[in-house]
Parts: sequence; structure tokens; C-alpha cells
Amino acid sequence: MEEIKNQTDELLEVASKRDDPNYQQISGHIPREMATDFKIACTKKGVSHSDGLSQAIALWLTQQSETPAPELSAGAKGKGKG
Repeated sequence: MEEIKNQTDELLEVASKRDDPNYQQISGHIPREMATDFKIACTKKGVSHSDGLSQAIALWLTQQSETPAPELSAGAKGKGKG
């Protein structure tokens, strides 16, 4: 029952963020098992997928600013689409 409430809350949150000009949708492809683990972890923590993803990206960006970026090969430049 709690999972249904979380899913309903997440749908309402997504709808409100979708209309908010301060938010932007991103997407990418990750391994199926990782996606499943992410969804389970969000449910266990009681956070929406959007909030979990936002937290993960914030952590990743912080880590990136603390370490020098590796050199990209000529073929990898501009390939930022996931």
C-alpha cells in the first residue's frame, strides 16, 4: 500500500516539475539491473526517482569537481547524448 502512495506522490511531483521552467528532463540508458536496484533503493528510502536521480547527479558532479577530468579522445568529444 505504501508503494502505491509513493508512486502516486511521484506522479504528482513529476507533473508539477514538468511544468516548472526551473526543471529539465534528462534521460539515458543504464544496465537493467542498475535501474532495478535504483528503483528499489528509492522505494526503501521513500524518495521519488527524480529526487534520487538528483541526489546521485549532485554527488557525481561534486566528485567531478574534486578530480581533474581525463582527456577525451577525438572520437569521444561531443558524444554527450546518453
